Amino acid sequence: MLNIRIRHTLFRLLSIVALWCGWQPCAFSQSSDHDFELARQLDIFANVYTQLDMYYVDTLQAKTQIEGAIAEMLSTIDPYTVYYPEQRRDELLQFVSGRYAGIGISFRVNDATRRAEIIVVERDSPAEKAGLRIGDQILRIDNHDVGQSASTSNDDKKEYTLALSQRLRGEPGSSIDIEVMHYGQNRAKSITIYRQLITQKSIPFAAMLSDSIGYVRLMAFNENTPDELRSAVATLKHRGAQKLILDLRDNPGGTLLAAVRSVALFVPRETEVVRTRGRNRLRPDEVHATDVEPIDEFIPIAIVVDDGTASAAEITAGALQDYDRGVVIGRRTYGKGLVQSTYELPYGGLLKLTSARFYIPSGRCIQALDYSRRTPSGDPMPLPDSLTQAFLTSAGRTVYDGGGITPDILVETDTVPQIVGALLQSDVFYDYVANYVTHHHTIDTPLKFQLTDAEYTAFKKAVITSRFEFGSSTRKALEYAQRIAHDEGFGQDFDAEIGAITARLSAEPDRLLERWRLPVKRALEHAIVGAYYGAAGQVEYSLQADKDITESIRVLREDRRYRSILTTAPER
Repeated sequence: MLNIRIRHTLFRLLSIVALWCGWQPCAFSQSSDHDFELARQLDIFANVYTQLDMYYVDTLQAKTQIEGAIAEMLSTIDPYTVYYPEQRRDELLQFVSGRYAGIGISFRVNDATRRAEIIVVERDSPAEKAGLRIGDQILRIDNHDVGQSASTSNDDKKEYTLALSQRLRGEPGSSIDIEVMHYGQNRAKSITIYRQLITQKSIPFAAMLSDSIGYVRLMAFNENTPDELRSAVATLKHRGAQKLILDLRDNPGGTLLAAVRSVALFVPRETEVVRTRGRNRLRPDEVHATDVEPIDEFIPIAIVVDDGTASAAEITAGALQDYDRGVVIGRRTYGKGLVQSTYELPYGGLLKLTSARFYIPSGRCIQALDYSRRTPSGDPMPLPDSLTQAFLTSAGRTVYDGGGITPDILVETDTVPQIVGALLQSDVFYDYVANYVTHHHTIDTPLKFQLTDAEYTAFKKAVITSRFEFGSSTRKALEYAQRIAHDEGFGQDFDAEIGAITARLSAEPDRLLERWRLPVKRALEHAIVGAYYGAAGQVEYSLQADKDITESIRVLREDRRYRSILTTAPER
């Protein structure tokens, strides 16, 4: 009984200490009602867990229960506020720095085996030098079986791959013994690999697209990005670039400081790029301005964006647009105008939390969703069009807030058919790529490589043979309708019709693979090119028949049109 009282007192003491240490400094800026409610709820939580820990029929796992409670709490705020326990803190540090100590592979969970299968081997990485290949199945690490994913659900696969990633990482120079099964073989092979510091490039590809137009594909914003970008632009200028395409498509962003220092390459020193504003209106905005000399503040720029352009990438595109420094081309960007700060927690954990909104030079905030207001289904509310405000660029052009950066030139792209997305999640797709790589020592250059008709036919056959199912939602709807029909006494009348539709769905892959031959074939070629030439090769391959890039080149070549877009009174 004494032990129970001690534990109960300890839990309450911890909650009071947490309140005092974590929130007491803010008490003067918060209402007394808020302070009381906070203390009350912390006390309730501590008591609930105390009772569970003492009296529940089975022993609770404190780590699992508390981390689950934290995750559930944070899920009600926004997707950017995340708790990283000590064993996961390297994820956040890698995101910020763009570096990690490992062997240089990416993998997926094969649904058939529920084991990890390598899908990317980084160029010049320890893994490549040790002979690891695409399609290899990871069986053991340091003589311990890596096991299998608990199921093929996305959550279980994510948990499994996260745990495996952590085991593959370690101190630079340390060794790791990996047992793999090469694709197409039935005997395991043990390989010793020495970890090294892997730097993830922000710019996988930069090249001249014509005698005077340079191109840079920027995939992330981390500590290395500004230096990489400066080097790439300097190299292109040396090769004759007089105009520049900055491709920010599918760039999820990164650190705010990396965006500021990237914009600094194209605008005068001491130019404001972004300011952040937190909840406390009494505190002044934090203004982030450039502090280095630009590499070229006059070179014409086409900034290419899409709905995958977010965060720091939006700061970059938005600041260049607000200063009329370049023409933005593509589709409306994602709309993430929130800033995260990182705080150290006890026992090595980190908390990344949303601490402010950011505002680009025109004064607009581009946040698209309001996470403090939810729909009945729990989704965050978008900003209504009626509340969208107009702002002015340096030249007096009208731009708007309310969610993302709207391009100066909208380019409609072809919709990717759903079957491509389904195939990219399937075993048969990666099996074909692994099989192709196993039987072809080399391939043509990225701009020339193409699968033959016979090779695509072989892929179609593999898909059909694998019993690949596309249209699972339709099947589930049909099954549900059939159950309802039986319950209401119409079952036998509809069984034949539903059976015919289901049979037709089974025959659909062949028809769909032929109907969508071009996009499916390009997805395959893109993956195969990546196996031989890495991310750089994939970017180069993707530039073929790229509507955004074609329009960017056209605008940069038409000086009069380029200038007219960036002025309030376009030339006629």
